[in-house]
Amino acid sequence: MSVLRIRASVAGLLTALTLCAAQVVPAQIPGFPSFGTQKAAPVTSVDLRSSTVRSGDGRETLVPNSVLLEHKVSNWTLSDRKIRRSVRVGVAYGTPMRAAAEKIEDCAKRHGNVLNNPPPQVLFEDFADSAQILTLYFWVEVSDKISSSQVASDLRFMIDKGFADDGIAIAFPQRDVRVDPSRPIRVEMVARAAGDDDARPDTGGSKP
Repeated sequence: MSVLRIRASVAGLLTALTLCAAQVVPAQIPGFPSFGTQKAAPVTSVDLRSSTVRSGDGRETLVPNSVLLEHKVSNWTLSDRKIRRSVRVGVAYGTPMRAAAEKIEDCAKRHGNVLNNPPPQVLFEDFADSAQILTLYFWVEVSDKISSSQVASDLRFMIDKGFADDGIAIAFPQRDVRVDPSRPIRVEMVARAAGDDDARPDTGGSKP
């Protein structure tokens, strides 16, 4: 066995022991770590050489333990299964912002999987080019049956319906073009260059 393979095996073993000691992968409930470009996903198993990560679409990826050792690993559910998510909403200028924020907060409070402690919060975050930005921050306790992505999707549906019922417009990109009536619009006539008629394709008609 080459020296490189021995080093890789030792590194994999050390990483597996480190992950188990740090409880990145709890014994009963899989964690949701993220590392490098890998998004947060449950780790279903850890062996001496690699770890198995299962993505949201059911795809399982074998990740060498040395990769975990070389990157910062963040576990979303190490101490508990509560995570914070956010939903951004852009409303049209001229909208009563306090009423829009209260409608968004009401949608979050009515969702059965949004935690009351900490309570959901709506912040007025920005004046964008075509919209005023409100962001809903909420906490959810994830499980095998409760997905934070699904809760965020539910909230968007609820907010869309609530805005429609109250006549609140969700903004979309737009630009206003204004013409100054005090100044005439300049129009230029450009002479056709010689030979332009000859350059046109023949459409099959006969010339007079």
